[in-house]
Amino acid sequence: MYRMYVDETGNADLGASNNADHRFLSLTGVIVDLNDMARGAVPALNRIKVEVLGFDPDEAHPLHRRA
Repeated sequence: MYRMYVDETGNADLGASNNADHRFLSLTGVIVDLNDMARGAVPALNRIKVEVLGFDPDEAHPLHRRA
């Protein structure tokens, strides 16, 4: 079974933004095998969250990019 994750950043109205960080729209997607996610990606991300954020598994800690 597979899942597709999609995320966007920026501004779809190219004429309206003077901020260089939001001047363009970017749409990114990735298709992953759910078994691979459970065995590899999820544990690896949780290790990063523990090391960097002091992750508590009972609290949500989404990762976001900020300019």
